[in-house]
Amino acid sequence: MKQTRPTPSARALTLLAAMIAAVFAVTSCAPSLPTDGPVGTSEIDALGEPETYFQPDPPVPGAEPEEIIRGFMQAHAGHSNDYAVAREYMTESAAQNWQPGGRTTIYQQEPSFLPGGDPESDEAHYQVQLQVHAVINPDGTMTTMGGTTNEQFDIQLEEVDGEWRISEAPNGKMLDISIFNQVYSAQTLYFYDPQLRYAVPDLRFFVRRPGMPAEIVSRMLEGPAPWLEPAVVSAFPEGASLSRSAVPIDNQVATVDLDAAVQEASPRERLLMSHQLNMALSQLPDVREVELTVGDSELEVPAPDELPEDQQLNIESNPSTTSIQVGIQDDQLVRQNGITTLSIGGLPDLSSFQPQAPAAPRETTEEVFAFLNGSADELYLVRPNENAELVLEAEGLIRPSMDNFGWTWTASHDEDQGATIQVVAHDETVHLSATQVPADWLEQRSVSSLRIAQDGTRAVLVVDDAGQQTLYLASVIRDSDGTPRGLGQPVPLESSQGMEEVRWSNSNEVIVWDSYDGAEDTSDPQRYPLRIGFNGEREFIEPAISWLLNISAGEGQSNIYAETVDVPFWNLSGSDWESSEDVEVRDLAFPG
Repeated sequence: MKQTRPTPSARALTLLAAMIAAVFAVTSCAPSLPTDGPVGTSEIDALGEPETYFQPDPPVPGAEPEEIIRGFMQAHAGHSNDYAVAREYMTESAAQNWQPGGRTTIYQQEPSFLPGGDPESDEAHYQVQLQVHAVINPDGTMTTMGGTTNEQFDIQLEEVDGEWRISEAPNGKMLDISIFNQVYSAQTLYFYDPQLRYAVPDLRFFVRRPGMPAEIVSRMLEGPAPWLEPAVVSAFPEGASLSRSAVPIDNQVATVDLDAAVQEASPRERLLMSHQLNMALSQLPDVREVELTVGDSELEVPAPDELPEDQQLNIESNPSTTSIQVGIQDDQLVRQNGITTLSIGGLPDLSSFQPQAPAAPRETTEEVFAFLNGSADELYLVRPNENAELVLEAEGLIRPSMDNFGWTWTASHDEDQGATIQVVAHDETVHLSATQVPADWLEQRSVSSLRIAQDGTRAVLVVDDAGQQTLYLASVIRDSDGTPRGLGQPVPLESSQGMEEVRWSNSNEVIVWDSYDGAEDTSDPQRYPLRIGFNGEREFIEPAISWLLNISAGEGQSNIYAETVDVPFWNLSGSDWESSEDVEVRDLAFPG
């Protein structure tokens, strides 16, 4: 697998969201469908920021069927009066039945309009073909297509008083990717791991309009995204809802009026509710505090230090890994702090194992490391002043990932059954030493990379299915004591034939790449690692780096390091890779 240089159009796509605002500042009307019509900002709204609005044009007398369809699609960006302008392109019956609030299809490139039926008839049928980038589901979650996906939509038209109008159209909206970035806002809801140690992000998308705070709260009360639901909990009881359809904001205080379902909550549960709402709503520029009420009467929420000591909250949001990496030098495990190499006292001689793919946890009761042997069929744990311990034997083991709940993760591969997720307890207080984690969707597939997020509830995997590589995001299902019990049904993030490894770079972003394997054609050894945001954004890391073997990145860490065939240590500094010949450590990895 060789990752080729991205085309100018592919690179431009990742920059489009940042550029589009400048484009709109220059002109309010562009020649192509997605950017026709005036765009601007309104008065400061309840969100504390200008509301982006789109003023689509109504139908032009005498417009042909294709022009009507184009205008209708363009008007999907104008939410005013429940998409009143879009409904003007429809017959009276169709306008009443059309539901824009369902699925939103985000497309790139110019749509194709294929006519069908009798051109002399007073009815017309068109098939609209779109190159779909992603879909926003009714609950605000995004489903990326994992590559180029073409979809077709049927639209029927008929003549009404001599003018073409749409009589049948699919529910939902169709938006060009550049307009989508103007009309929608990505907001993060938060839930908790079952042990209440971490706040877990759940990214959703909302139309930019004054009612957005209430929509954020409503989505949170409905619960986590389906893929995440098996791994997290909410502070709110099932069935809790807003008692009114607004969340007013006054003097930077958002008032959330809930129904009586929350009234019986304990003081700790009320504090958890307040904490969960504050994390979500404080992302809005005009919110600094959240007040809970029931029937317009204040719901008493204790201060954090008013709870008994054994009930106090210690929840970490957006957890970061530490900046000190683990690597290998002269067949020994070492630590790497920037450009400084540090020995690890008390470790035994590991040279006979030919160690590779080292790992370390961010949190542990004692210092412990993991590594694979040279043939990648044995997994070892090693502690200072102890011999290395063989904890797993299996074919085709991949680089281990050590979570903050005391477990080391890897995957093995069997030609007949496919991938098996394997976990081993690296915390000696855990009684169960090793187990397999069910993930039936991996049957007959192989896993080349697996990384557990710092919050312990999410995993990213690069999966090979008959030569097609797909990046998946899945929930990590655990017992109440943190023991892994399964991987939930995943959502695809990206598909490519140039992808082999993945690393977390922050709580909602990963980096993927294809490593040079030494056996391929060497005429083009360049690699372009790809940043993949869970908000749908994609960005190639440039400039290219040749003969790439490994990348080290970690949640909350700004530095990205690379290893190549000839140079073990590169640091991405600004827009260029800088090498350090004094560092001889290979196979670097941030804790996690």
